[in-house]
Amino acid sequence: MFAGCLLTFVPATSDFVNSFILGGTDTTMIGNIIQTTYLTNADYPLASALSFILMAVLLIGIFLYARVLGTRDVLEMSTR
Repeated sequence: MFAGCLLTFVPATSDFVNSFILGGTDTTMIGNIIQTTYLTNADYPLASALSFILMAVLLIGIFLYARVLGTRDVLEMSTR
């Protein structure tokens, strides 16, 4: 269940192109905020800080998943 949440969350955080095309301007995602901050506002320090925070949150989730379930357990379950 955690893997499903993680695999859904990772693309959803950075998939700002599809939300812009399909969702219009009403949807706000972290990718849209980073893109607007970097390209439109030219606030490079804030954009890089937001990108770093996003990367850190994703890495914590991935490492937590690997720590809790372990890669050995996942490989054993797939061979059964």
